[in-house]
Formats: sequence, C-alpha cells, structure tokens
Amino acid sequence: MKRFASFALVLVMIALGLSVSYAQTYDLQFLLSQNSGGVYAVTAQIRSNLSTFGMGTANLFFTYDSSAIGTPVLDAALNFSGGLYSATTVTTPTGNRVSVNIEYNGGSGSGTIVPASFMDIARIRFTRKKAAGHSSLASRTLQTNNNVVVFKDDNTTQVTPGTLFPFDTSPLPIQLSSFVASVASAGHAGLRWTTLSEINNYGFEVQKAA
Repeated sequence: MKRFASFALVLVMIALGLSVSYAQTYDLQFLLSQNSGGVYAVTAQIRSNLSTFGMGTANLFFTYDSSAIGTPVLDAALNFSGGLYSATTVTTPTGNRVSVNIEYNGGSGSGTIVPASFMDIARIRFTRKKAAGHSSLASRTLQTNNNVVVFKDDNTTQVTPGTLFPFDTSPLPIQLSSFVASVASAGHAGLRWTTLSEINNYGFEVQKAA
C-alpha cells in the first residue's frame, strides 16, 4: 500500500501546483545491458543539467513496443533503493508503458545526489518476442499526460525535464576482424570469419549468386 500511497502523493503535488525548479533539470537515457538468449535488458540512467540536486520521490514513465518485447520486470535496483529510499519498483500501468517508482523518505538535503554525468537508476529486463523487432523505448514527458515526475529531496520542488533520449534498437552491424573466402571443392565455397563483437547480432545470412 505504501508504494501506491507514494504515487498518489506525487499526483496530489502536481494537482496543487507545487513549485517547479528551474535551477535544476535532468536528462534520461537508456543503456543496453543484454540482448541475447531471448532476454532484452536496459539500464535507465539519469543526470543533472545546469546544477546537481538530491533525488526525491520520482515516477519515471517509459513506453515500449509490446509486440517486440514482453512485460518488463525489475532486474536490479541501482542507487535510489534502500537506506532513505524504499525499494525501487517497476510497474506496468498499461500494456506498453512501464513506470520506475522511486520513493524518498528522508529529509531535505539528505537524498542521493544526481551528478552531471549519467548514473544508473534501475536495470529493466524484458523477454524478446521477435529477433528483428525494435524496442522503441522512450521517456514520456510531463507535458504528455503528466507522466514523468521527479522531485528534489524536499519532496516538494519538482525538477524540470531536460533531454529525454529515446532508445530504439534494431540489429546493429557486427565488427569483423577477418573474413576469408576459398574454393572448398568444385561448385562449393568456404567462408570463414571472426567477429570482435556480436552482442546485437541475430544471425548471419549468406546469399549465393549463379
């Protein structure tokens, strides 16, 4: 019940028109953690812009392509969970929306500082439904149905969204270190290659021309 009470508190704060901080803004981005074995995982990250601030209660909403990746689950809570923070949760208000929920219980000035470089919020894991699909992960801004809400650690001052970087994955080119073709026998060719990395590789397609 505490988690839902916190979320309701955030909505009440918005409705009451509590102060918005223009001295601090924040940026959000995603970092690919895993894309193999049917698992697709990303780490949500935040950084301060203009000046640093202590993180308070926050609800961060993202959308994704539910036809390409399945229902998200919390893989790991990072930096804003435990201590003065309740355990970070991940919820799915609708079929293609995920909310990362941070609840701060401390006093003003005691929250974890959001630095000028990106820091981890949480790692979110999906089940990949189709190899060639796009995640279409994107943050939703405050102007879009009051979705992304971030407060300073006074739990009163709302921090203004800055740049909310989208993250759309499609198969990326692999890095080849060598590729050798040879005649194996009459009418047959031999192909050998070595890759430096293929974390986002869904396979190889070999085409033959007469």
